[in-house]
Amino acid sequence: MEVKKVKFQDIPELGRAIYKDEILPTLGPDDDGKLVVIDVTTGNYEIDGRDIDLCMKLLKRNPEALTWAERVGRPAVVSMGGGSGLPSKLRLLS
Repeated sequence: MEVKKVKFQDIPELGRAIYKDEILPTLGPDDDGKLVVIDVTTGNYEIDGRDIDLCMKLLKRNPEALTWAERVGRPAVVSMGGGSGLPSKLRLLS
């Protein structure tokens, strides 16, 4: 596994590029709404519906992972505000 040195400020740009160029073309209608978590240092990624599980899978593969997340077919990973469907603990943080 090739690991790139990445500056913190470059994570969003790299994450978006990996998602747009390498991951998005491989996704289909069944992936709509799923979360994609990307390790920008390796290009490895996980896709599923449960947020924390994906991060943990990537961290097991690379404990030094710097991650970026995208929600397939959505402009944002999470919705902030009323009716978001977030558990009450997370709503308190927003």
